Amino acid sequence: HTALRETREELGLQGERICVLGRLPPVPNQARTLRVHMLVGAVAGHELDVRALPVNRAEVHRAFALPLDHFYDARRRELMRFRDTDVRIPTYASDKPGLRVWGLTAFLLYEALCRIGNAANDRPPTPRL
Repeated sequence: HTALRETREELGLQGERICVLGRLPPVPNQARTLRVHMLVGAVAGHELDVRALPVNRAEVHRAFALPLDHFYDARRRELMRFRDTDVRIPTYASDKPGLRVWGLTAFLLYEALCRIGNAANDRPPTPRL
């Protein structure tokens, strides 16, 4: 998986430590020249200490960890206009100074949160006859 390779290259997390929980439908970038295939996963073992990760500074500006419930708090979410369109996309504030999740990362995070927080996703689909 490209996502697991990128995680290893950018954050130093080995694929064996990541338990893939699911996938999101592919999302095109703005220029529609590629599609992002997002995997949702959990890091196996102990709690993740981002300060100990060998972050590739050529690819990653800042690594951080926040609990999922942080992103479900509506006070931390703001809809912002996407470039020069009428499309509104979420951004997420943080209690860490200067940290805001935005852009494609925020959009993919929002899509994942909608699926995780939807009780219908906790039931198997109804078989079609």
